[in-house]
Amino acid sequence: MRAILTLAVAMLLSPTTVFAQAAHSQIAEPDTQELRAFKAAIRKLYDLKEKDFAQGRDDHILNQFYSRDAVSFGEGEGISTGREDFRKIYDVVTKQSDVKVRSIHTFVSGTAGWDWANFYVTPRDTKQKPFSFAILFVWAKEHGKWICKGDAYVNGAFPVPGDAAVKMRR
Repeated sequence: MRAILTLAVAMLLSPTTVFAQAAHSQIAEPDTQELRAFKAAIRKLYDLKEKDFAQGRDDHILNQFYSRDAVSFGEGEGISTGREDFRKIYDVVTKQSDVKVRSIHTFVSGTAGWDWANFYVTPRDTKQKPFSFAILFVWAKEHGKWICKGDAYVNGAFPVPGDAAVKMRR
């Protein structure tokens, strides 16, 4: 786990790396059955997270999306570790905003994978403007199911031609 997080930090802090460039370029992993299955599984989990936000709740996010020992950190936000730290955040943010997750570049091998994504946030307070994060989700397959072991994010979004999700409406 520590090695994965160290790799994630290095990739995020060095935007000129091959990994960061791959996240928003035409470089793609070969389309394999393993990759298709992984993408489908994490899409279901992203849908679950989006639904929890839409309903102003956090129980699925805390108990099915993230692992007990997940780590999250981002620009100006510090480090959150484990469900209790996550609960303090999600109890508030799920009641304030709607979100959409768009995968940009996905990799999987065996029981580990990652997904570079755009995380679009639309505040319910119409006086606030929508914003987005470029985010790296780190995944592990545990007991036959994919679960997010953590994420790292910065303000902004990977460029996606024709992406209208930035202008997402409630």
